[in-house]
Amino acid sequence: MEGSSQLTQRQYVLNAAATMPYKILEWYQHDYVDNIAKLVVYQLCSKHCFALKKAAFFVNNPDFKWCRGIVGYASDEDSAILSNESTIIDFFDTSSFHAKTCAIVESAYTKNDTTIIKKCADILQMPTYHVCSIPLKYGNDGLFIYELLSSSDEVYIDMVQHLVALLGFCPLA
Repeated sequence: MEGSSQLTQRQYVLNAAATMPYKILEWYQHDYVDNIAKLVVYQLCSKHCFALKKAAFFVNNPDFKWCRGIVGYASDEDSAILSNESTIIDFFDTSSFHAKTCAIVESAYTKNDTTIIKKCADILQMPTYHVCSIPLKYGNDGLFIYELLSSSDEVYIDMVQHLVALLGFCPLA
């Protein structure tokens, strides 16, 4: 992303950072409460924000000793322009990548042991993945494993970490 397209991409990311908290609050007022994590992941991964190739969000629960897939996004499955919440939720309901992500249940990982993270990335066929984690309620950790479309997108890695933290405000069904 060079020149004016990079500026446009930055504007998309800044717009997402500024508007996403308000969208989350709005979604709580509607029938989307059980799907807010899907809506946030879609917003972050779409071409109007980070334009990620693949992304998967997991919850790591050290008390019950499991790490479980919550939401999965693959850009190659996202061929339509999804303009409203209902079509985005339908997209996840029919996504094979999302289903594959949600089927993953592994042993809980520890901060120093990345074998579970690598195993999840391997299952989801993400050979060049990045990871960020966020603290969640009740001593859990959120784990966001993602793959960029191109190496030129690495300029946004710090911003991904900050915006993924918004998933901590979502109900995780």
